[in-house]
Amino acid sequence: MNQRIEKILQYTKGPRVLDVGCVGGKLDVKNPYWLHAHLLQNFEYVIGVDINQEAINTLKQLGYNVLLRDAQKLDLNEKFDTIVLC
Repeated sequence: MNQRIEKILQYTKGPRVLDVGCVGGKLDVKNPYWLHAHLLQNFEYVIGVDINQEAINTLKQLGYNVLLRDAQKLDLNEKFDTIVLC
């Protein structure tokens, strides 16, 4: 784990975490620096949102709790302990 991820995890409180921009650019679920995977490992309920439709469809097929959403128009009608935007 790198320092960036360690610092984000240090400031993230759970159990409910919203990861905005969860794809992180180019989707690579095996990348050890993919933040969303680290959030899933450390918190009970993590939902990811992103505008990358192809990546969101792939993640859904893999069983991830993700939604295709624009963060500027985001209304999930849920409460979170932390919202991560990286």
